[in-house]
Amino acid sequence: MTAIRLPHHARTSHALQLILTLTAFPSGVLFAVQQGRDGLWPPYAASAESISFAITMDIGPALADGSFNFRGPFAQGTPADRFVYVNSGGYAGQQNTPWERRAKIQLGGIPRGLVEAAAGDPDRAIEGRIHGTMPDGGPVCATVHPPLLHWQLVARPR
Repeated sequence: MTAIRLPHHARTSHALQLILTLTAFPSGVLFAVQQGRDGLWPPYAASAESISFAITMDIGPALADGSFNFRGPFAQGTPADRFVYVNSGGYAGQQNTPWERRAKIQLGGIPRGLVEAAAGDPDRAIEGRIHGTMPDGGPVCATVHPPLLHWQLVARPR
């Protein structure tokens, strides 16, 4: 089993700031991050070019295979297969829309080095930049993989 190597400042605090930013999304569609079974978390910033959500994840004790144990109200799925849902249209609370979709953002796809660099650091966050439109012209849905999703280390928004 591989131990999680978090920086010294993260040994007592395992909070991880996560930013999910949608770009190139269809206009007129509402987006929200799913919190728990049916809660909706609104964006902290939105413009015609991007919509961003800021959420906090906890990192619990490592799983048996050494992978990160993402936890908290935004963590969906089993400990071995954690993800965050980005809901759109009706699933985001929008009325009178033809869209009811959820995009599944796999947390296990975040590069290990980014998690180790950002965990417990109140000044850093990991941003997932997500291409927001599917080939059919509707909002992003299903499991999102690169190149439609890119992870990077950023300064935590204030």
